Amino acid sequence: MTNQRKRKCKFCGEYVRGWISVPAGTFCNYDHAIEFANQPKIKKATENKLHAERKKTLRDNDRSYWLKSAQTAFNAYIRKRDEHLPCISCQRHHSGQYHAGHYRSVGGNPELRFEPLNNNKQCMPCNSHLSGNLIDYRINLINKIGQTKVDWLEGQHDPKRYTIEDLKELSKYYKAELKKLK
Repeated sequence: MTNQRKRKCKFCGEYVRGWISVPAGTFCNYDHAIEFANQPKIKKATENKLHAERKKTLRDNDRSYWLKSAQTAFNAYIRKRDEHLPCISCQRHHSGQYHAGHYRSVGGNPELRFEPLNNNKQCMPCNSHLSGNLIDYRINLINKIGQTKVDWLEGQHDPKRYTIEDLKELSKYYKAELKKLK
């Protein structure tokens, strides 16, 4: 590609009329463009930029990434919402870690995954070691939200298949709700 104007070569610094333009800059010939691109600092920066672009493209189309992001935002919201309440199962205040425990499991009822009535603050021993401590969970859940809502949770629900756009919206929504609570 030859042009009438003079341009400065990014590698050697000479002004030339027949310059070559590539995304990295303007050069007097292809050899200088290649040498410039092969410089360690430039090469690493270019590789990092390409890697970040590929990663973003993959992430934007990765349903499991957005499901995890939405679940993380939802769980943080539940823990903050129930911050001053005791564990839903054992009714104790622990000094340890708290989880956002589902009454109806995500594996058995994926349609209730993001249902706030189905999710409450639960201590780590009840959630992890006692598999949710569901008998006490149910008793205390009835006291908290009422028998009709617990019956609704235990009933049949339409299956849901969350799209990437749905998950992005859920993540955004629960992050905003968490921000309101803080």
